[in-house]
Amino acid sequence: MRYVITILSVLFFLISCNINNTEKFYYSQFVKYMQETQQQSEATIEYYYILHLQGCNSCIENSLKFLQSIDDSIKSKFLVILVGEYVGNSMAYIKAIETLKEEYNCIEDYYQEIFKYQTGFAYPLFIRVKNKKCIQYEEMINLKYESILNSLK
Repeated sequence: MRYVITILSVLFFLISCNINNTEKFYYSQFVKYMQETQQQSEATIEYYYILHLQGCNSCIENSLKFLQSIDDSIKSKFLVILVGEYVGNSMAYIKAIETLKEEYNCIEDYYQEIFKYQTGFAYPLFIRVKNKKCIQYEEMINLKYESILNSLK
């Protein structure tokens, strides 16, 4: 029994290390993307939100709701990266995207350069950085919006 517990403990440790290494790799690729596309962000930026505007409607809708619900005092610490151009016909989305550009620091990646880098970007992506170190690298899938909103308070 002791042997099994030891093996399980070691496996758990190795798996958790791999997750951290994956996040570090993806974050290093994100930093490389920012540097090589000459997208400089201010030192005050703590949160990055990357949204593919040609993604699925539910991803766009959830992202817009999420970004609209962020407290105004935190918005100055965000950098929103809009990837591609919105090709849908929803006037509500078009207006919400234009409002985002006014309320947030935004970078527009029209040519979708981020896809040239191994960032793990398949869904909207939330990155939290503290002292130039990545402390959260999260794909925004379904219920994660609520937990991240709570962590920002």
